[in-house]
Amino acid sequence: MVQRVWARQLMAAAVMGGVWPAAALAADVNVTSDTTTGVNLDSDVGSTAEIASGVNVSNGIAQDVVTAATSAWTVTNSGTITSDFAQDVVLSVGGSSVVNYGVIDGSSNNAIVLANGGSATNEAGATITTAMI
Repeated sequence: MVQRVWARQLMAAAVMGGVWPAAALAADVNVTSDTTTGVNLDSDVGSTAEIASGVNVSNGIAQDVVTAATSAWTVTNSGTITSDFAQDVVLSVGGSSVVNYGVIDGSSNNAIVLANGGSATNEAGATITTAMI
């Protein structure tokens, strides 16, 4: 199965003039259903996390919503991340990144905190709202 997938990807890359397809690999952590208790990536293995389109992620207990403090992560959001009482995405290790295709609503606090550096990309049509800069 894996070999066939790689073969198809290599063929697609050849057809596309050597360009590797963007969706070649799945995320290590996939959030596919709504949660009101946030996502702590420190308990997961990997370095990529994806929040699916239509999924709402929040944390109603005054704690940051999507967090990682022990290793660098790339978080891709296609859903909605929001908190009324804390920060939305807090990645504490340098080299972390956030790619937003959906909504990150930090209207009551910071939307994204990259504590030791990293990058944030807001794709066309996506929204990041923050109360603090």
